[in-house]
Amino acid sequence: MSGYTLLIIILTATLVVSSGCTEKSGILGISDTKPHNEGMEPIGMTKEKQESREQEAIMKGDYQEVDLKINASGYTPNVIIAKKRIPLKIKINSEEDAGCASEIVFEDFNIRKVVPAGSSGSIEILPAQEGTFNFRCPMDMVRGKLIINQ
Repeated sequence: MSGYTLLIIILTATLVVSSGCTEKSGILGISDTKPHNEGMEPIGMTKEKQESREQEAIMKGDYQEVDLKINASGYTPNVIIAKKRIPLKIKINSEEDAGCASEIVFEDFNIRKVVPAGSSGSIEILPAQEGTFNFRCPMDMVRGKLIINQ
């Protein structure tokens, strides 16, 4: 193999590895319409889709409840507001196009729940302290926040 051929192989491999391929990428992961590093974002999360979709949990007797929808756009709502020391039930509807977001992780509460695409489930949390707690898919591409207030 000539030195020139080896150089071409190394340069091609470098382009592929450093391009950060996304679903919108063209050949070798370089976007056909803009520089490869401009506007890169997690798959399925355009700027429009990243906008906050906030919802406050609703009291239902002695607990609070919120409905969470999972689809290709991510979690809706992606910001849940709840009260401290009141059990929180998150009812989950995972649509057919949910992808990896159908598994939801609340690390601070040691919760990892799979709601297969096209099905539903629920998570129950007893928020003992105030604060902001993140939730996400296992690949950390789709994210949300649980805000616990007084």
